[in-house]
Amino acid sequence: MDFLPSPLQVLLENLVMFYSNENLRKLERTCLRVRAFVQEAKESYNQVMGDEAYKAWLRDLEDAAYDAEDLLDEIAIELSMRPEENRSNNNQARNLVLSSLKLTAP
Repeated sequence: MDFLPSPLQVLLENLVMFYSNENLRKLERTCLRVRAFVQEAKESYNQVMGDEAYKAWLRDLEDAAYDAEDLLDEIAIELSMRPEENRSNNNQARNLVLSSLKLTAP
């Protein structure tokens, strides 16, 4: 994660601290849904020959989905490197932050 600017590095470190494995799985499922949507939309595009803006939007959405998956991989690696006792101590704070922000993924 050294490739990120300092403020983003801090944000990512905080996300790593607060996201549980369950939330990571929800986000991963959301990324898979986005990728499936992009694939279906690309096939539809090829059938109807849509405009360039639509094609660019699909490309951007696909790139965002891949970037999100890369970020999730980084978070999962960081979480796996944390000692279990540190994760247990953070459960109460994590639950408080997640509930106050109402972070959910479909």
